[in-house]
Amino acid sequence: GLQPRHPVQLYEALFNFFLIWLANTTDKDPKQFAPGVRAAALIGLYCVGRFFLEFFKEYQIMNVGSWLNMGQIWSIIGFGLCAATAYSLARSPQESDSKTV
Repeated sequence: GLQPRHPVQLYEALFNFFLIWLANTTDKDPKQFAPGVRAAALIGLYCVGRFFLEFFKEYQIMNVGSWLNMGQIWSIIGFGLCAATAYSLARSPQESDSKTV
């Protein structure tokens, strides 16, 4: 129709540039995070951003009875998997810590 819409592609591009900036900023000290935790956290943050950006997209017909659309449901699942992965990797003992000299 003729109703104005949000430029969601621009919002997504700005959010992705923010994530790239955040990834570069947190890459200063390699020992700051356990291996894989930073990647899982960034992907989880992407899922959180994607969840909120889905509110601005045009409504999808396939989920008429739900207040969440399919992109939001997948974002929740993705965030849960990333959070579990980051938690598991952060709690696992490091190989360098377990070596004795």
